[in-house]
Amino acid sequence: MKNNPTDIHFRKPEVSDAPSIERLVRFSPPLDVNSHYCYLIICAHFFQTSVVACSNDHVCGFISAYIRPDQQDTLFVWQVAVQVPIPLISPPDSEGIRHAIPMDVASLIRIMSPPL
Repeated sequence: MKNNPTDIHFRKPEVSDAPSIERLVRFSPPLDVNSHYCYLIICAHFFQTSVVACSNDHVCGFISAYIRPDQQDTLFVWQVAVQVPIPLISPPDSEGIRHAIPMDVASLIRIMSPPL
């Protein structure tokens, strides 16, 4: 039985998420798409400060971030990409929305709550 598509859970990114993250960013203009290798590095080296959002085991959101080495009290948020399920954002009489839209970054960061 599949979960409701509006059931979203957050977790740390894994290396196996890199292709899904790259695809999500590719379809989230105006974000710059980095190389596949870059997303592998983010998932492997910055997983403690980054987050993926998943719905039905599908990556539907991603925040890449890291703590600056020279300022341990500063979290640098690099990219935020979100694919919002159509039922969440389309009024019943609309024709549907075909593009990912930005999400409130502060809300996602609060959900992440990385220990500093």
